[in-house]
Amino acid sequence: FMSSVLERAADRLGAQRREIALRVAEKHLERQPEYLDRFGPAGRTRCIEDADFHIQYLGHALRFATPALFASYTAWARRVLEKRDIPWADLQANLEVLRDELAGVLEADEAAAASDYIETGLAAETDDDSFLATSPREPLARAYLAALLRADRRSANALVAEAVREGVSIGDIYLYVFQPVQREIGRLWQNNEITVAEEHYCTASTQAMMAQFYPQILAAPRVGRKVVVACVGSELHEIGTRMVADFFEMEGWDGIYIGANTPSSALVELVCRERPDLVALGVTMTYHLDTARTLIRRLRSDQRCTDVKIIVGGYVFQRHEELWRSLGADGCAADARRAVALGLDLVDGTRR
Repeated sequence: FMSSVLERAADRLGAQRREIALRVAEKHLERQPEYLDRFGPAGRTRCIEDADFHIQYLGHALRFATPALFASYTAWARRVLEKRDIPWADLQANLEVLRDELAGVLEADEAAAASDYIETGLAAETDDDSFLATSPREPLARAYLAALLRADRRSANALVAEAVREGVSIGDIYLYVFQPVQREIGRLWQNNEITVAEEHYCTASTQAMMAQFYPQILAAPRVGRKVVVACVGSELHEIGTRMVADFFEMEGWDGIYIGANTPSSALVELVCRERPDLVALGVTMTYHLDTARTLIRRLRSDQRCTDVKIIVGGYVFQRHEELWRSLGADGCAADARRAVALGLDLVDGTRR
């Protein structure tokens, strides 16, 4: 029963998102007219955009019956805004207006559920821990990041090359240098310490360095297994899925790496034609979860590939590990190495 209530609430929010955002913004500005004094005419546009994002993420949290999804979003948004001199009180006020407005848009049971989810968001705690601190290769990761941030790709490349010569495995470079550095870059952008251009430069530089390892990666003896690795729908965060594909190749699997922004219909057709042992799907953003679930359902319902094993991974699962069950996947892996281990378990029948 509760599941149907949450689904109905999510459907209504999706259908009326723009109208609700406009009303929330107007009520917010009525309560806090000084907002326009601080930000000028652009303040109204920003207020509408913020409300629209809140509704979008709230809808997805409701659809997947996971209040923590909205709490994670709220904590993220709070830090992004505070680092850009927009106080928590502004976000708090916007969420409170949204909560009040939904009472007039949703049925009583739907509004009560949505209100509970918003309260979870209002109570969310932020954190600002560095992603490098827990890496077993922290000194190397910090030196590598420092080189990238000063746009010195030559030095960054030399650091990695020297580590490999000294015996650090490619897998460890991926997991303990590239992965935490990419997450740290995201944290620095969130904290307004680097620009989007710097973030993209660092990511492109790491992708270029990963490509240099391909001769060694592809030289691994083949084991007669095949995997298709792809981002979901319009998901653009592809470096994590690329790492997963490379790890499978290092273990001797034949990898078909699709990358970002592939239409679901084309992906389904490829999987059914290639008949891989495993499909690995990457999801970073919460608003791609529904696309992932729809894609998995399409794969399950196509008679040509109903028996393929499907695993998921990505940032959205880091704090919400059980979400994979709601998607209909066979499992979820926290990193590329564990994705390979999980894939082997599933394909060999040791895990069902």
